[in-house]
Amino acid sequence: MAGCGARGGDVLAYHMATHGVSFVEAAKALGAWEEDGKHLQRRRPTTFPPRDALYLLRQDATLAAVAAGNLARGVALSAEDRDSLMRAARRITLIASEVEE
Repeated sequence: MAGCGARGGDVLAYHMATHGVSFVEAAKALGAWEEDGKHLQRRRPTTFPPRDALYLLRQDATLAAVAAGNLARGVALSAEDRDSLMRAARRITLIASEVEE
């Protein structure tokens, strides 16, 4: 993640942050998850570094602003753009909920 200015973390944390998915979903998507039949225990994830959170918020806010500007000019969003915007909204909501706690 050094190329984007974010620090720390690993490929799973990066995938979780960029795609707005859980640890298990990220691990499965990256082929790093094997079902063993055991039930998952819910544990609070480790804290996401504030610098990384701010970086993602800036990226997601920019995406939302561009999408809003396009919609205001009558430009329809593609399905891919809508999906990206929804992932950004989930990340913004997730980060905001962490700040509120």
